[in-house]
Amino acid sequence: MNRREFMKNAALSLCALSIPVVGRKAFGADSDPIVLEKKEIAGIPKFEIPKTQLAIPQTSYCKRVVFVRYGGGVRRQETISPKTESPFFYHGLLKEGTLFSNVWIDRESITGHAQGSLYTMTGRFDNYKGQPFDVEYTPLYPTFAEYVHKGLKTTSTDCIMINNSDNMSTEFFGFSEHKDYGLAHAPILLSEWALMVRRLERNLQKATGSNRNKLLQKQKELLQQLYRAEIPSDPKTTELIDRLDKEHGERPPLGDELVAELAVRALRELKPRYLQVHLQDSDYVHWGPGQLYRRGVRRMDTALRRIWETIQSNNELRDETALVVVPDHGRNMHGSRRIPYQHHDTEDPGSHEIFAFFAGPGIPRGVRIDQSLPQIDATATMGALLGVATPYVHGKVMEGVIS
Repeated sequence: MNRREFMKNAALSLCALSIPVVGRKAFGADSDPIVLEKKEIAGIPKFEIPKTQLAIPQTSYCKRVVFVRYGGGVRRQETISPKTESPFFYHGLLKEGTLFSNVWIDRESITGHAQGSLYTMTGRFDNYKGQPFDVEYTPLYPTFAEYVHKGLKTTSTDCIMINNSDNMSTEFFGFSEHKDYGLAHAPILLSEWALMVRRLERNLQKATGSNRNKLLQKQKELLQQLYRAEIPSDPKTTELIDRLDKEHGERPPLGDELVAELAVRALRELKPRYLQVHLQDSDYVHWGPGQLYRRGVRRMDTALRRIWETIQSNNELRDETALVVVPDHGRNMHGSRRIPYQHHDTEDPGSHEIFAFFAGPGIPRGVRIDQSLPQIDATATMGALLGVATPYVHGKVMEGVIS
């Protein structure tokens, strides 16, 4: 059985059937890129696409990469400055690696969660538009997970994406529909949504009568959120979900606490070659006071600490794993609102100002580099660390990571 057939059968075992989505529009490989109105944003560069293709790495510097999207959007002030709300990150982790403090998102690119994530996932500032609850996002070009799976010829559980399930329009955007990559090289999805689907499958096996009908209706509603024809699955990740549910009495933690728990278990039990972790809790400030942002950043910091400590507590992981931390985007700094960082408008320079951090074997420790660099250089740098070709990436390798 080839991998495509296996994934289809495994997805069916999770009830991941192809169900039409009503009233929502998929935006991805079959759509034309959107040309945005060019706007001048003070202090934010315009990215110029390189004329030469990124060189194929000749060697690798580590066996594994854990990429943490430190998102929901964060500002530098609350993360990499003395006023930090990320005490572990600022006072502890920064000593263990190299910080690029002046990273930016192209001034003509949208600073939304989907878009900011896709820039790093694909290594390109392609233009995606749409309101977050109207569009299901599909990458226009291969994601880094696809490059890893194809380039390293890995098994299905060697590439895993852990999502927050806070925004279903980005729940299944881990792989493109590119003719040379796509589903056959997609990462496994672990998330609250995946837990709920699996839990319903288990409960349906023993349900009868009206209770079974209620569960079937819940299952239908969940599966209507699946905007891809298929998603990959694997018995090992299904078993991981079952154990987590059993230990928590089908009441697992929520938000970034759940993301951290899934990441820790995936690292310990599966040791993937590429683990992509999406943190999101800082974004709750959209709906309320500023303390929601600060609390969210602190929860993300706790999740980051758990991930780092898991890597460091295992000899195999510690000696072979690089940790990469990059926000999806920043947040407003210069707005007139009472809470200026409540949103992340594309027109605000603060939404384009982020950072990137690398730690692991061979990466210089306790180094800060203030050079102005685009966000998508992080993708090329991850490719260099793993020795993986990333032919459609527009970024370049950051000098100072590989010594």
